[in-house]
Amino acid sequence: MLFTKSVLGAHYRVGGLKGWEYGNDFQAWASSITFKQGDTLYFEYEANMHSVLEVSEEDYKTCNTRAPITSDDGKGRLVVTLREAGATFFYICGLPAHCSDGHMKSCTYLEPSKVNYA
Repeated sequence: MLFTKSVLGAHYRVGGLKGWEYGNDFQAWASSITFKQGDTLYFEYEANMHSVLEVSEEDYKTCNTRAPITSDDGKGRLVVTLREAGATFFYICGLPAHCSDGHMKSCTYLEPSKVNYA
């Protein structure tokens, strides 16, 4: 797991050392991390070999790539700042067969922010 901490949040390379590559177990990678609001996810891969799409839950379940919330357009890198506490975000590879083969999927749950009252 590669990450760094900053005042604004931690920075994570999605998939650790292997990155956003076909066949990497993203659910296992993500299960060892408690993501928080303000953390940054770095999706890195060989350009035009994959892509990264943030999609709705329904599109995640069906591997629908037609209406992404966010897309990197196959450029080889996408940086996402996790923006909502208590939310679930869904990411898939937009290339044909990668998502439907059960690969290149990742979802991230943000722990709700804790508020301290003085």
